[in-house]
Amino acid sequence: LVTYRVDMKRIIKRKLIMGLGDAEMDVDGRTIYQATNLRVGLFTSTEGF
Repeated sequence: LVTYRVDMKRIIKRKLIMGLGDAEMDVDGRTIYQATNLRVGLFTSTEGF
């Protein structure tokens, strides 16, 4: 079982929406990857892709 956990610290709403946060990936209950201070673009629809 693979589990992704994302802790969104902040959402910046301007012309583009950006999220800031930390994340962990667990496999069978064991954390195998951690990332801090991630910056990602956020969107509400995938229709244009």
